Amino acid sequence: MIDVKRIFDPIYGLIELNDIESQILDTPLLQRLRYIRQLSLAEFVYPTATHNRFSHSLGVFHITDKIGNILQKFDNKFMSNYYIDNLKMAALLHDIGHLPLSHALEFSEKEDVWNRLPSFLKLNHEDLGVYQIKNSYLKNIIESVDDRYDIDLICNLIQGNDIADNPILNRVINWELDADRLDYLLRDTYFTGVKFGSIDFDYLVSNYEIYKNEKLVVNKKASRSIENFLIARFSLYDRVYTHKNISYYNFFLKNVTSLLIENSLFPLFKNDLTFDEIILDEEKSELIYELTDFSLYDKLLQYYYHQRTLEEKSESILLNLNSVLFRKKNHNIFQYQKITNQKSGIIELVDDKVLTLIESLNEEYKNQIYLDNPKNRFTKYQSVFYPSIGLDQEKINEIKEQELKSIWITSDNGNPQLFYEWTGTYFRELYSFKNIKYLIYLEKNKEKLAEKYRSIENDIKNQINKL
Repeated sequence: MIDVKRIFDPIYGLIELNDIESQILDTPLLQRLRYIRQLSLAEFVYPTATHNRFSHSLGVFHITDKIGNILQKFDNKFMSNYYIDNLKMAALLHDIGHLPLSHALEFSEKEDVWNRLPSFLKLNHEDLGVYQIKNSYLKNIIESVDDRYDIDLICNLIQGNDIADNPILNRVINWELDADRLDYLLRDTYFTGVKFGSIDFDYLVSNYEIYKNEKLVVNKKASRSIENFLIARFSLYDRVYTHKNISYYNFFLKNVTSLLIENSLFPLFKNDLTFDEIILDEEKSELIYELTDFSLYDKLLQYYYHQRTLEEKSESILLNLNSVLFRKKNHNIFQYQKITNQKSGIIELVDDKVLTLIESLNEEYKNQIYLDNPKNRFTKYQSVFYPSIGLDQEKINEIKEQELKSIWITSDNGNPQLFYEWTGTYFRELYSFKNIKYLIYLEKNKEKLAEKYRSIENDIKNQINKL
């Protein structure tokens, strides 16, 4: 008989885990996620937004189980207990590679920091998670149950790779309406207290269907639930993820954390060999707690007090640390916003021109003016109309892959159709719109800088108005 652990969750009630899932849950490698906040510094604006990646992982695990059981009713061989077990394990482990404060330590755009990083910190969180699974004691635990789990299958699901003999399997946790997105929308809405109408989660997933063992589709009866989901996601990005004050604090969090890494102050273990030794043994893996929000904040606090003792203090570094550590807004925030359906190429052109204007001041007022450019769109995977000629096969395959990951619904003629092309939804007109924000942070009490900024502000506005 399989032992069952029950954990209470404020959104779903009781979540059940079997013996192996419970054993994985209790390892330091997964328990570390208790100390990584889901929304980084969103609590500076929404004080109850202190939930973590651990509870989110449990939520994704629970929804994955629910979706798997619903799809099993369509084909219990194509969505067998074996596949459901592996999907649930992938869901439980999907965020194990997240670094402190979720996305704050992702430095792919900061080449000066990137070159100094050990290779394990250069991986995105999916690849770092897979690296841990394949090179740690987790693999031994998972493989201790004969024939129930497949490490390669679990890792491919975490990385979003399609499974050749089961093309719908990956959609459960890597799709427009997947378990990951459903949980973070429900959980982030709950803990921020921001309301965007009702997301009918149970009704929505109960209408998931398998079409000819090749597509995950939604019965069109749930079309209004899809629309509610998309509106809620778009609104949550606007009000929380790209909120101007949250963006401000997260921007400077990345800024000051890069300084720690540049000065070899974080993390304590600084090379791949040490990291491999840590994750190989469960007792040693407690050192992985060095990669948590609390450890990072401790280092930032030490760095702040050290900077204050220096004879030649960097005022900009102290101000940036002060913002992140003590919730001080030391810059004026100028926000310019435009909802547009312009193509990506035009948006990128405007981005470059705005950046050029800001850099013209940055040469004179270095570390006193910053540009932040968060973006939001209704959908990650958009259906794309492409010509029958003029594209190479690789590009056509890429576009078709995007379409497969988009939302498909049932239709009267029996063939599924793309939700965004369906005449029954107003998203035919909305899905291509993007919410573009330009956030400019100007250090306070700098009169000459403020004056110079006012001289280029109209040029900035004119560029954005082209969108």
